[in-house]
Amino acid sequence: MTNSSKVQIFHRNTSAMRWLVLVTVSFAVFGAYFAYDSISPARRVLENELGFGPSSFSWLVGIYSLPNVLGMTLFGGILADRKGIRFAGMLFMALTVFGVLLTSFGGSTLFRTSGLRDLIASASLPWSPEFIVMFTGRIIFGMGAEVLIVMQEKIIVRWFKGREISLAFGIGLVICRLGTIAAFNVTTHILEFGKVLSFSFISDSAMMVVTDSYTTLNAVMWLSAIIMLLSAGSFMLYLAAEKRFDKENPDMAAALHPEGGSVSAIFKSPSFIWMSVLCFAFYAAVFPFTSFATDILQTKFGVSAGEAGFLTSIVMTSTIIGTPLFGWIIDNYGFRSQIMISGAVMMVAAHSMLTFTTIYPALPMVIMGISFSAVPAGLWPGVAIFIEEKNNGAAYGFLGIVQNVGLMGVPLLMGLVTELTNPGVTAYKVNEKLAVWNYTAAQMVLIGFAAVSLLAAWMIRRKALKENANFFKASIHH
Repeated sequence: MTNSSKVQIFHRNTSAMRWLVLVTVSFAVFGAYFAYDSISPARRVLENELGFGPSSFSWLVGIYSLPNVLGMTLFGGILADRKGIRFAGMLFMALTVFGVLLTSFGGSTLFRTSGLRDLIASASLPWSPEFIVMFTGRIIFGMGAEVLIVMQEKIIVRWFKGREISLAFGIGLVICRLGTIAAFNVTTHILEFGKVLSFSFISDSAMMVVTDSYTTLNAVMWLSAIIMLLSAGSFMLYLAAEKRFDKENPDMAAALHPEGGSVSAIFKSPSFIWMSVLCFAFYAAVFPFTSFATDILQTKFGVSAGEAGFLTSIVMTSTIIGTPLFGWIIDNYGFRSQIMISGAVMMVAAHSMLTFTTIYPALPMVIMGISFSAVPAGLWPGVAIFIEEKNNGAAYGFLGIVQNVGLMGVPLLMGLVTELTNPGVTAYKVNEKLAVWNYTAAQMVLIGFAAVSLLAAWMIRRKALKENANFFKASIHH
């Protein structure tokens, strides 16, 4: 029996195991999403308690992407292909946990009252000790967390290829994005109502949670650490389950652990190259927009800050239903190409409506949310159609670089374009309500990226017609 046949038997006969794997691995990434986004609602508190200005806060957010722009996700994906998910997963989970713990420590009361802070302060550096420690923690966090997402994608392909792979990717994305939603909601409530927790260290190796009168920032920092530790535990459960399965099924385990990690091999697929273009352009049209969306909606449409925040949240919350739904359709009926192209068309339409019309923004935000559900549902599982399983760590790792380049560079581009097209407008005038930013030019940049994503989706269809007809078929092999 061939390795391929063994894998198919494995997929057909371990349904409960597949879904257990999906939940445990996705919750591992849930913690990383929570930790990444939990500092955003705390921006004002960071300013008040630690003296972090807008520049310092921007560095804490942006530096996370730098290791991945420089190739960390590709390195991690290749390592997973060549050394196995257990080895690579434990390494990058350790980096993620250590980065979150260090960031939490840097913003905590424990650090502010420690001798280490005094030691760093004695070096007379131009940055505060709190910023130095948190900045270092965010770099290490970025080195690990994005590779964990690559691990999640590789694991889903391993356990769901030939079965409910698109639905599995959709559910995985939902669990991860729930981390973002939880971060904003839980953190906001802590900051508003002062429900605080702090750590009391009872020995060098143990700690416990106690209620205290410590600052809300202290609570936010340590809550991220607690959730990340729980997520690490979830990943350990997955590794233990897989190890036990491999021990009980050595023949199938050999089929599921091919050695690969060839970078040159992934670029032999024209469809994958266009998928990389789609990944860059589509995400560049979404996430940078959400960073500016609150101000864009307030200045153009005159909505309140709270209303603007709600409208922006539509994009993310709609994916909770939309992404698994589109994944289920692709698994059972196909239509992958049509769904991806339609999603890209909707992204162009949504940005065009926001830029050139005065229609109440709820409609374009709903359209953008549907688009953001449709394209990823076809894109991420679609990679497994063109790339051999032994090389999909390298493939997803490369897409991680592409995505992070857009997430890091496009907001800077939007800011530059906005400043250049608003002569005489300054941050001071805007803060004093003497002027407002006109974001039309920046929004046209986003329309351009959305248009490129549409071109890429169409080109994927054309290339796939010659490369692999499975792209157009249902994922489940009935």
